[in-house]
Order: sequence, then C-alpha cells, then structure tokens
Amino acid sequence: MTGRLEGLTSNSVLLWRERRRLFDRFWIFSLVVTLIVLFVSWFFQVVHFDLTSAAGSIFVYLLFYLLLGTAADHLRQRLLVLLIVALQLSTVLFLLLLWHLVGGLNHPMFLLLFAVPVISAGILYSGTWACSVALVSGLLVVGLALLESPDLRWYVSQVGIPVGWLTRLLPPMRSVRPFQGVETGPAYQFSLLEMFLILQFTLAIVSSRLVRSWMLLHACLQVSEKAVKELRSLFQAVIGASTEPGLILYAHNKQIVYATEGFLKQMLLRTEDLVGKTLFDLIDFVQPKKLRQALAEDRGEIRFCTYHVGPETRVANIHFHKAEFDGSTFVYLGFRELTDLYYLQTTFDSLSDSLLVIGADKRLLYFNLAAQEQFGSLFFGLETQALPTVSHLIDEWRKEPAPFSSRITEIDHHPYEVRATMVSPSEEAESCTVLWLHSLSDHEVYVGNGETRATTD
Repeated sequence: MTGRLEGLTSNSVLLWRERRRLFDRFWIFSLVVTLIVLFVSWFFQVVHFDLTSAAGSIFVYLLFYLLLGTAADHLRQRLLVLLIVALQLSTVLFLLLLWHLVGGLNHPMFLLLFAVPVISAGILYSGTWACSVALVSGLLVVGLALLESPDLRWYVSQVGIPVGWLTRLLPPMRSVRPFQGVETGPAYQFSLLEMFLILQFTLAIVSSRLVRSWMLLHACLQVSEKAVKELRSLFQAVIGASTEPGLILYAHNKQIVYATEGFLKQMLLRTEDLVGKTLFDLIDFVQPKKLRQALAEDRGEIRFCTYHVGPETRVANIHFHKAEFDGSTFVYLGFRELTDLYYLQTTFDSLSDSLLVIGADKRLLYFNLAAQEQFGSLFFGLETQALPTVSHLIDEWRKEPAPFSSRITEIDHHPYEVRATMVSPSEEAESCTVLWLHSLSDHEVYVGNGETRATTD
C-alpha cells in the first residue's frame, strides 16, 4: 500500500506534516469524546464493562500516539509517509481493542467510531487510502466478531464462507449476543457486519469524492480569482490612464464598481464617496427618468444631459455600452463635458438671426436653430449646392472678401442684412466662412440714391 500511496504524495514534506497535524487534532478530539461517552454510559449503567481497562487503554494509546506524532516532525518524506500509514493502522487496531473491551457485539453502536479514521483518510489523503483503511477495519472487525460468536461462525460456514482456519489459529472466546436480554440469532449478527462493511466503504468513497470536488472547485475559484485580479489590474491601468471621465456600473442596480480619476476630479469626489452608491445616488440628474430609460438599451448616447455638481449646473454627452463578465452585466458610462459648448450653443440657438459656418469645400460645418428653421433640414457636411441662396451668397462674398462686409439682399421676398467673415480655427485647418443673416423690418430699410441700405449696423 505504501508504494501506491507514494504515487499520490506531494513533493512538499510540509504538506504531509500539516495533514498529519490536522488528523491528530481530529483523532485526539474523537478519543476524548469517546472517553466521555464511555464514562457516561458506565455511570448510568447503560452498558456493563470495565471502565478502568477502557480508560487506561485510551490514556496509554494517547501517550503512544503523541510520541509517534512528535517523532514524525523530524522525519523525511519517505519515512514520514510510512509513519503516517502506521498511525492510521494503529487507530484501527486501538478501536478494535476498545470495542472488545466494552463488550464487542454486545455494543454494535460502538462500530460507528470506526468511521472516524475512514472519513479523515478520505478528507486529508485520498480515496485509495480511505478504501484501504475501510478494508483493514472491516476485516479486523469481522475477524473479532467471528472469534467472539460461535453462532456467527456456524452461520457463515453454512453460507459457504470457510472460517474454520480462523478458529484453529486462536483459542475460542465466549459466545455473546448483540443486546443483552434480547434474543438475536446469527443472521442478525451477519447483517450487522454486512451493513458495517458497506457503511465503511461508502464513507471512504463519499468523503474522498467530496474532498476531490471541493479541491476542483477551489482550484477553479483560484484560477478565476487570479484571472479576475490580472484582468482587473489591466483594466484599471487602461481605464485609469484615460482622460475621459468614466464609470463602470452593475447593469441591474446601477451600483458603481469603478470610477476613473478624471471622473472623480470632474465631480469633485473622493474614492470613499463611491462605496455602496448607485449612479443616481452620486449624481443629481435633472431628468433621471430619461437616463434610466436610455440605460435599458445595450448601447447609446444621451446628448446634452444636464446634472448638478453642488450648486453648479453642468451638461455632458453621456455615451454608454454594456458588457458581460463572469456571469454579470456591467455598463460603462463615458462623460464628454459640454457645459461651455452647451451654453454657447444655447446662446446661438436663442438668436433670431441665422448663423452658418461654411468650409473651404463649400460644405456646411455649423448652423443654429434659426438657420434650420429658415432653410429646412440641415446637417453637418451638407453641400451648399443644395442651398442655392447660401451658395450664391458665398460666391458673391468670396469675389470681394472683406472683414465683416455687409450687404442687403432679398431671400424669399424678404430683406436680409448679410454679413460674412473668414476665420481659421488653427494653422493646420483650412479657413471657413461665417455667414450671418439678419432679418430686416420695414422701418430698417430705406432707399436712397438708388441703393438699399440698413438704418442700423
């Protein structure tokens, strides 16, 4: 058995010593409990046996076991494995002796103690080890029962199992019954031992399988935890380096998982302010219902989302997308601050005059609300050829460009003062033309010397 066990051993002597220490605690605790149970049974005369012999044997065996355990701390791996095997066998032999001292088959419930070394072997070592302990304990218990019960030997021989050689090796012992005062035959004794053997092997297999399943689960959890830590570290490094304010939330309850440094700075928050908070606990949105409805989708963008940071009102475009990880759904929110642009856009949209920005390639780059109401459906990149009036004004102005040059013209039978100027956003970007159309009322226009002019600048 040792050769097979060595194939299952770990290269670490420390692991074997730790396993033995765990078994020591378990086994010594079981012996103390056994002694208490025997004392209580003897004190109330539930069973009749020599308490002095039983207690003395437990005390002597306990000293013997502790001495061997102390010696095991100074042995190398091969000798340590052999000593552990010897300790396991000694537990079975001691339980056999103790069972005989308290009455043997007179007290069948005592057989439950033989489950202790089997379960501990299955938990701490291996299924093969546990089955070996179950086999040894089963053979020893059956052998002692056959020696104690002539009726059982006769019954076993009748079913075809040769046991005569065992009785010839050892002197015959007294005949006993499983329970005093109750008439039980050899068939009962045979069934009792049969159930004992089945229980021992069942415990050996189940305990080892449970431990194996637990170890596999533990290994999977360790791998998953390691992968999560590595991924989280990489993720935090990538997200943390982003200048964009961002948040990661649980999709189901919008609780905050992670926030970038940019987000904390923009929202004037600290990391501890995020603990246990949801998105809506942390940020005071003007229209939270609209945001909740949008976040029900897998991805999207909420334009010009207004929220409060303390007494200050801010505006941002919030883009989001969902992602699955480790069985959970998360949402990433990115904030693109538009507070300055929003107020600028609001200012331009509040003007009653149309404002358009035309690129050097005659494509529309910007327009305000008044321009859209005047010229219909507009969009970024629209060619001015689709807007003949605007295209004509740009061509006329580019013939004689002058800063903020002004002229009066009619558009759809209504007079407008048109001003235009050329600007360069940067050295690399091409110049673009800003076109401003101011609607004139009747009293703002007069005709003099055959020329139409505006009464005000």
